[in-house]
Amino acid sequence: MQRFRQIFPAPLAALIVGAIVAVIALSLLIGGIWLTALGGSAYYLLAGIAMLASGLLLMRGRMVGGWIYIGVVFFTLIWAIWEVG
Repeated sequence: MQRFRQIFPAPLAALIVGAIVAVIALSLLIGGIWLTALGGSAYYLLAGIAMLASGLLLMRGRMVGGWIYIGVVFFTLIWAIWEVG
């Protein structure tokens, strides 16, 4: 446990939120890889990578992880509006 706390020194709330974001990111990442392999949009792959980075940074107690998450949400909104037309 001591080694874990050295790697992820953030408060408990940040650890929990970061872990949740990272788990969601893994599902986006796996789906994004699959969709890209089928010739679809690579956006889910990129969003999964960014969210995984965000989750890990949040677990390390870095505020930049929150900003990356906000960026992913913003660009997802822009991408969704562009897809709809």
